[in-house]
Amino acid sequence: MLALVEAVAAESTAWRLETGAELQQQAAERIDRATLIESFVWQIVPGLLQTPAYCRRAAARFGVTDLDAYVSTRVLRQAVLEQPGRAFRFVICSQVLDHIDKTQRAQIEQADEELAGVTVRVIDFADLPVRATCSFDLHSDDSGPVRVGIELPHGGLELTRAEDLAVYRQLYDQLLEAARPL
Repeated sequence: MLALVEAVAAESTAWRLETGAELQQQAAERIDRATLIESFVWQIVPGLLQTPAYCRRAAARFGVTDLDAYVSTRVLRQAVLEQPGRAFRFVICSQVLDHIDKTQRAQIEQADEELAGVTVRVIDFADLPVRATCSFDLHSDDSGPVRVGIELPHGGLELTRAEDLAVYRQLYDQLLEAARPL
């Protein structure tokens, strides 16, 4: 019985790529409930740091069909980075940064240098902790971690159990320790 209850607590939602703007709206709602967002993305630039051009290319590669709506909604979401009382920490694999254009690089650097609540760190793929096998966001409020969002090929997985949150809290701490400033 306990296993069934635990399975219900982890909710997996399939991506609906034809409604990409809706996915962005759902992401914005989740972020609005957190005061600290810690993000580890190993294969692309984190969404809140993407330029419109980069966002369009990445979304097209993932199969999003309503690109204009998706990109404009994603860009609007980035205003959250400037909200007082909010903090964002990003750990990005160095290999991602090796393959971006100057405009995208400048946007990441500007966010790290000029936005008080934004910190960007870089980690080499070879230095990743063994458990860092997927991209995830750890959302916290004043009480601590409240949600982990994990990106899977078919969709997203949301975890809220204290035991699960502890695993990702520890993993993110390891990532930050191994990462270096931009």
